[in-house]
Amino acid sequence: LSNCLRYQQAFPRELGLRQNRPAFRIQRMVVCPDKLTAVKYKKAFDLIGKVKTEIVMSPPDTRENNEDVHSSESPEVQQYYEMLKTKYGHDIDKMIIQQYEKGESIELLIVIDKLLTGFDVPQTIVMYLCRKLKEHTLLQAIARVNRVYPGKDYGYIIDYAGIMEELQEAMETYDR
Repeated sequence: LSNCLRYQQAFPRELGLRQNRPAFRIQRMVVCPDKLTAVKYKKAFDLIGKVKTEIVMSPPDTRENNEDVHSSESPEVQQYYEMLKTKYGHDIDKMIIQQYEKGESIELLIVIDKLLTGFDVPQTIVMYLCRKLKEHTLLQAIARVNRVYPGKDYGYIIDYAGIMEELQEAMETYDR
């Protein structure tokens, strides 16, 4: 959760976005390494209370003998997913994405793997990378914040995972 705390410290300043506020609602994404971390981030952000968040994730893995503490088998992840089903029904992702797209009640979308490629909400201006991404997935994730939108010239990637080497490799691979 140290990244979450760093986010909390950076949030008010956020590269001058508060002082030079664009005409649209600033949308953000946090990319987490696993579902358990995503749930912990969500709880921390809720506790801080300065930003409205939600998690988009696949259903928990409930296979027998799956004992990985960071897997979706975690009781904390399963409880959270059950809460999502209660809150949003069976179309969890669709409902969350609609709220995020409209800027209604979700300012910060917490993701693990979903929505890193092919997801297009042009008002997403900041992405916090809390895990390493590689190749096509890294370039596609960066593209999430580089979509054209009135009043938006570019997006920001806040790199907590140290992806510069992976970015260089991806650029070399796809620049051919």
